[in-house]
Amino acid sequence: MNPLNNFNLSSGVDSLKQKLLSPYNKYLSAEERKSLLKQAHDRHDFKDGLTITPYGKSGKPVEADIVRLVADAMPHDKLTFGGTQKLVKNYYPGNSEPTVQVLGPQESDITITGRFKAKKLRAKDAEEAEKWRQYAVLLQEQVDSIRINGFLVQISLGAAWHRFGFIEECSFGMKNLSDIEYSIRFFIVGFNKPSDYIQIENTRVIPYNTNKKLAKDLTDLQLKLYKKGPPTLPKSFADQINGAISDVASAVNLVTGFVDTVLGEVNSLKASVQRALGLVKNARNKISGYQRDIGGKKPDGGIPKTTNVSGSYANAAYVASVSASMFSLTALLASLAVQLKAVTATVPMARHRVQSGDTLHSLAMKYYNDASHWSDIYDHNKLTSSTLVVGSILEIPKI
Repeated sequence: MNPLNNFNLSSGVDSLKQKLLSPYNKYLSAEERKSLLKQAHDRHDFKDGLTITPYGKSGKPVEADIVRLVADAMPHDKLTFGGTQKLVKNYYPGNSEPTVQVLGPQESDITITGRFKAKKLRAKDAEEAEKWRQYAVLLQEQVDSIRINGFLVQISLGAAWHRFGFIEECSFGMKNLSDIEYSIRFFIVGFNKPSDYIQIENTRVIPYNTNKKLAKDLTDLQLKLYKKGPPTLPKSFADQINGAISDVASAVNLVTGFVDTVLGEVNSLKASVQRALGLVKNARNKISGYQRDIGGKKPDGGIPKTTNVSGSYANAAYVASVSASMFSLTALLASLAVQLKAVTATVPMARHRVQSGDTLHSLAMKYYNDASHWSDIYDHNKLTSSTLVVGSILEIPKI
């Protein structure tokens, strides 16, 4: 077999030319090198980068929130896309061949990864340098804001490729303010902007802020555990405190983890709230156990003030500090319990998409078997007219 059969003369000459000229490239001026880099960039298929255009509730693009990933911020890996065709195959008696229903195409979700990096941006002065330093953080906040608001987005690579969908998940790895790794997963709807999608407001008012505060206070408490208290604290007493803190930390971690990752996801909200309340009760019992076991001890650790005054006060200050943290956790757990109980009240009995011919009275008869409850639907949805808009979503409240 002749090894020259597959040899491409043109590419071979170009490769040889590059190797011959490479030693002389270092003699190019800065402007010449910059020009060569610009030419290389201009030859890129997607000079305008990847654009994420959010659409507000009005159905129009939100120009101020458009995200453009260009140059170093472009996705690092190849863009993988495609989809499936939804088919249903049925066999019927007396027919040897199946009947196939073509239900339509379904686009696969898309994930992009890369880095928001401001380090290579050149600034003319310190003020502009600080402005550029915020570049990565601003991009990260823009992307996360689109996800949080649940905006429909158009993802496009110039005029060559585009899809419509939603940001379903994004995660960020912050090395520093000017260098943030990103991973963004898009829930793809299709090629065209959907004309019949409805954004339902999130009525599950999950107490995430209280949960965050609870997690922060728990971290502060655990830091006290790692510091191990003053050296004058008797080892047996210190071990008892540390063991009690560990028990409390484990119980509270179960609460914060459940609220963060499970409560907003499960189908049966009532059951999940009951589970969360059970975890809260368990955590409060652990704290009560700490206060019962440790609270009855001498706060000075048993050191007589006549022997070591400073050690006695150091021990007392440490025990008081831990006790204060316990009281803070107790208050937050109580607040969380109240908010969790209120969550189920925000969930409607049903949601109804208005059809032609629907009226408030007919909906009240359908869901309550009593037309007089039409005003409950009217008030709950904050309507300003009794004439219903076909296609709109109404919440049917519990009464």
